[in-house]
Amino acid sequence: MVNRGMIKSRKIGIAVALLWGIICFLFFQFFYPYHLFHREQMQLFLFEPGYLFSYFNKPAWLASLLGDFLTQFFYYIGGGAVTITLTLLVLIATGFWSLKKLFSGLPAFTIILLIASWEALRNTGVVYPLSATVALIGGFAIAGIGLSLKLKQTPRVFVNLLLLLIGYWIFGYGAWVALLLLLTGEFKNHFKIISVVYFAVLILPFLLRPHYLVPLRDAFQYPMNLFWNTPDLHEEEIFAMSIESDRGNWDEVLKTARKYDQNDQNATYYYNLASSHLNQLPENLLDYYQPGEYGLFLKLSYRSSFLSILFSNQAWFWVGDLTMSEHSTVLGQIFSYNQRSSRMVKRMAEINLIAGEEKAADKYLTMLEHTLCYRKWAQNRRPENQSEAFKKWIIRKRLNCSSVDTLRANNDVVASLRNLLDHNPTNKAARDYLLCFQLLSKNIDGFVADYNAYAKPLGTAPCELYTQALLISLARNNAGPKEYLAYKLDKSLVDDFWKYTELYKKRDSKSLGEEFKSSYWFYYHFATIKVGEG
Repeated sequence: MVNRGMIKSRKIGIAVALLWGIICFLFFQFFYPYHLFHREQMQLFLFEPGYLFSYFNKPAWLASLLGDFLTQFFYYIGGGAVTITLTLLVLIATGFWSLKKLFSGLPAFTIILLIASWEALRNTGVVYPLSATVALIGGFAIAGIGLSLKLKQTPRVFVNLLLLLIGYWIFGYGAWVALLLLLTGEFKNHFKIISVVYFAVLILPFLLRPHYLVPLRDAFQYPMNLFWNTPDLHEEEIFAMSIESDRGNWDEVLKTARKYDQNDQNATYYYNLASSHLNQLPENLLDYYQPGEYGLFLKLSYRSSFLSILFSNQAWFWVGDLTMSEHSTVLGQIFSYNQRSSRMVKRMAEINLIAGEEKAADKYLTMLEHTLCYRKWAQNRRPENQSEAFKKWIIRKRLNCSSVDTLRANNDVVASLRNLLDHNPTNKAARDYLLCFQLLSKNIDGFVADYNAYAKPLGTAPCELYTQALLISLARNNAGPKEYLAYKLDKSLVDDFWKYTELYKKRDSKSLGEEFKSSYWFYYHFATIKVGEG
């Protein structure tokens, strides 16, 4: 009867653990996948001796090595959810094996299930390393080994101390889990004074801190970097736009932005970027939340969020300013976790390929060739392996890049875009960004000057947004009929403008909001510009 009961309990335990694993997988796969894709892009795991030996420069070298190796698989669709779920199931199995040496089956299983759930929540963090989960597994494994020793107390204590010292070296903060469980075991077996020897392991972080060059707090908790986290679905939506943009799925980026309709600067940034890639920037501009001009280019300052810094290079790269794109990419690399972002390395390779800096491009491509997921990407961009489509892409990008650089302030968007257009007036992305930037900052005079310099010579009729802005300028300057005709304005929009003007004079805000809420006129009069700080 006892054996049957144990078998039944074991089956129930396995079933509960598997059910827990299925729930975990479904959550990360269908509700939280883009966080995992982002975490993979924030590291660069190289199969290269020098890189691998660098793990000895910090505590928990084995946990960090294994965690970063496994994080590579977040690159694949479904890979992140599978990897995290399996890692957490290993944590449950290892933890249960250790805890069962101290408690009966049900309490042990309950404790480890709670710990695994806590660890799953921590893995929803943007910068939480999987190596912290591996360190926790290592701590339970060391405790399980120590609690299994069949030795007299004195030799057992010293063997366990050796295990704890090794545990700190290879698993970092996981050693404190082992310390807690081993002390619990000693208390359950009639605690003796010799057991205080275990606390000698606490001296190790103090002794090794100068070698590891980490703050004291990090010396004790490495590689773990936060104690608690909960899912941030708002952030998941931003990452969805970020990852899909990196894959070139601009229709999906636009669809995601419209679906969630966030009042968020980063969401607006990707909405505008997708609209421009789809040749619809001025047409779509006022159909979405716009926090002033910094929904087009993310302003970089000491107050910027690290996500804004990571994202900021994309708009510059798109319009063709390689100098500003490289500046933003380097900052993105600096602010990425451990300064090892594969996405930033890819961007640096692309920038240098377009600029013709072969040696610099070779450096970044060589790094990527030592990775599991980006080896083929890098090889296909070697000059001897480049496809015709990629060669044409480089030529198109070079046409949009200015051959003459200028001295300008970091956030002087107008000077940068004018420089690009002076080099290549057909650069539609730069032209639309410049004109829309002027409009969002309500600089009508600047808009008209840039429109006359870069858009009017093309001889095409202005789109609805530009027509609305031109009408404001023409009305302010009491322009005559010939000036209206010179811009080839849509007559129906001219009629709408006079209707809007009459309603505005009457202070009929209700009618203005109902009929003209998406017009530039309404934005110009009623929008409050917010300073973009990321």
